[in-house]
Amino acid sequence: MSAGSEAQTPVTLVCATCNAPESVELTFASLLRHTPEPFRLVVADNSDDDTVAQVLSRWPRIRVISLAERVAIAAREARWEAAVEARLAERVACRGATEVPAVRHPTHERSRRALAEHGATLDWLVARVTTPFVLTLDSDVEFRETGWLTDMLRLATSGDAAAVGIYEPGQFGYQPRLAPYVLLLRTDVIHRLGATFRGGSVTTDAEEARRWHARTRGFELDLAELQAYPTTKVYPTAAVLFEQLTNAGERWLDLPPGVAGKFHHFGHMSWGERSDAEGGSERGRGYRAERLLEVQTALAWYRAGRV
Repeated sequence: MSAGSEAQTPVTLVCATCNAPESVELTFASLLRHTPEPFRLVVADNSDDDTVAQVLSRWPRIRVISLAERVAIAAREARWEAAVEARLAERVACRGATEVPAVRHPTHERSRRALAEHGATLDWLVARVTTPFVLTLDSDVEFRETGWLTDMLRLATSGDAAAVGIYEPGQFGYQPRLAPYVLLLRTDVIHRLGATFRGGSVTTDAEEARRWHARTRGFELDLAELQAYPTTKVYPTAAVLFEQLTNAGERWLDLPPGVAGKFHHFGHMSWGERSDAEGGSERGRGYRAERLLEVQTALAWYRAGRV
């Protein structure tokens, strides 16, 4: 990974981590093995302890930002906002008016829990990127071939695309998106649109909305269950961003199989333990147990120096 100047480094890779240290180790061991191109790499760690931070410390060129550090930054921003609003109030009062314009910084939710949410973490990271491109990365991806980053940058520049990633069309209530586990974006477009990675749901029928918010919350939603909520739209991470891009008429490209085949996404590992503690499904736990075995097998090759 080259340090390079901002002009020499076309892309910043950003990643939100949360527990799953073996998945994290495999992600970055394979990334650094198969990515000779110059890039910057910033990781925001939301883990429940310092295990992941210790894993990441093996690669000193990775900039790691702890949740405590982001909470402190948010607190400073809150104090700055309060000071600005106080000065505005003084000026307004001097002019005999009564309304004070509100100051709204991008980091408007201050709680530790809100800052640790996956989409909110990506928003926080992407807002601070200054390279021409930003690539979002999940911490449960194994890179298997060199050239994947060059391929994605070439597709974006030659196709004049604001986004390049794997298209997931969605079904039933799920909205389409470009999967955020390896997603390349033009930084200026994302900043201009004020695009967000946060997810959520929208329900237009009042009774349906009441039932939706009262339902048992698990790690994942069964698609058959979603059929009982015909007006509900579910926006997973980056689905709102995709809608913002398409509404703005920005060009996007679905990643060709030849490029997408150079990495593998295990899925649902990073936030898995936390989801289980909040009522995760048996199916979700079983899925992660199977994927963890795959991760451990692949990681053993890296630790043995055979990759």
